[in-house]
Amino acid sequence: MGSRDEIERIKEFLKNHPRGMSIGGIATALSLNRATAARYLDMLWFSGLAEMRQFGQAKVFSPARRLPMGSVLNLFASPILIIDQDFFIRDANDALLKTFELKRGDVVGHNMLYTSLAASFSGTFEETVRLVIEGRRHSAEKTYERNGKKYTFCVRMEPVVDEDGQTCAAVILENITELRHYQQQLEAMVEQRTKELNETNTLLKKEIEQHLRTKDAILISRQMYRALVEDMPAFVCNYEPDGTITFVNENFCEAAGRDRDELVGVTIYSLLSEKNQELVKKKIAAISPALPAVTATLAVATRDREICYEQWTIRALYDRRGKIAGYQSIGIDITDRIRSEAKLAEEEKKLDAIIRGSPQPQLVIGKDHRIIIWNKAMELFSGLPAAKMIGSTTFGNLFYDRERPLLADLILEGKAEEIARLFPENCKKSRFLRDTWEGITFSNIRRGGEGGWVFFTAAAIRDEKGGIICVVETMEDLVGYQTKDGTSFMIRSLYPLLHWNAVS
Repeated sequence: MGSRDEIERIKEFLKNHPRGMSIGGIATALSLNRATAARYLDMLWFSGLAEMRQFGQAKVFSPARRLPMGSVLNLFASPILIIDQDFFIRDANDALLKTFELKRGDVVGHNMLYTSLAASFSGTFEETVRLVIEGRRHSAEKTYERNGKKYTFCVRMEPVVDEDGQTCAAVILENITELRHYQQQLEAMVEQRTKELNETNTLLKKEIEQHLRTKDAILISRQMYRALVEDMPAFVCNYEPDGTITFVNENFCEAAGRDRDELVGVTIYSLLSEKNQELVKKKIAAISPALPAVTATLAVATRDREICYEQWTIRALYDRRGKIAGYQSIGIDITDRIRSEAKLAEEEKKLDAIIRGSPQPQLVIGKDHRIIIWNKAMELFSGLPAAKMIGSTTFGNLFYDRERPLLADLILEGKAEEIARLFPENCKKSRFLRDTWEGITFSNIRRGGEGGWVFFTAAAIRDEKGGIICVVETMEDLVGYQTKDGTSFMIRSLYPLLHWNAVS
């Protein structure tokens, strides 16, 4: 008895035992060698004519339960072809016949290479079909033109087994024409918004950089001024522990409006207001060997009744026994510095006003990841008041549907490699601005927690040494935009497009 007859006997036996039997049970029932029965059963299993379930070390075989391919093809909306090993078309569903305006008799039963479909599947089609029948999968994108209109399909080829156990190739055409159309619209919209936001960010960055240069210039000027004071004191006054003046320089006399003879011998406290007397005595009481010098800032009324500010360094003078023999006070007029600091504070308020007055929803975080600016547009965008957000950290799930930092946090820490992992939806580095990232993501913060898609950018602001001092992040609601031809773009169609773009 040949192997084919033995296989048929096993097939018939399995039909009569639909619940399945082990290899040993089948071999005993059919009087077969166990190794032979196992080989034939594996052949039936590999060809799809039998099913196998494993319980521990035992394998149980049962008859395959399959529907004919032709009975399920029309359940799919995508065009489908079934091609056998000789390239003959075994079946085609109605969607394919409608797409290519064919009749069933034009393709079914004909060699694929000699039908009107051959022109649409040129190139390496034959080699690909053979590889698919051998068990490999294949996917490619093709564009067809029919009646002056272009169609884009994702062509997938999968190995399938027919009712007789023969391996065939299923060719599935997924129409992605509209998907590509919407993708092009989205890319155009994103490019336009990127250009507008880049222009806004460029202006904002220039203003911030100018502010930082001004701040650094004032700081350098202040340091130089202090160094000059240490080398060449402005007002010098020496006095005994009880406050009796023993020496004053000319600048001190000029500031006091008295001659040196009128000042030596009087107490230093007599030249001070009650408030300044209390402050100076308190500072002197704090002097010790561990703290030999203290500094006091005094508000002094001039003869013109203007308020000037003087900074005094009071240093103890010790005798040979280590006791305090007197004090030396060196003072400088710091009125200009006080006014400069007030001016600097005013400039900072102006910078704050620039961001707060921006029509774009913006926030600024400092080095400690705490929010230092939350503008009015961001309040309206998020529904969260600035009073609640200023000073809070940006970590957490407030902005997103899961725990992750803001884009600004990652830039602040220099973790560019984490951006692609945490923001996979089309987030990339700007082609136009240094230290700027941009992209689209889903945020819970939009419109007070309702959530939605936003276009966001984050730009690092650096000092002259290249260190990041703060990061500005801008969020833009994508809902409500229209393309140039007036087509409304619904937000729920963004995610699959972005996901496809990220994968591709």
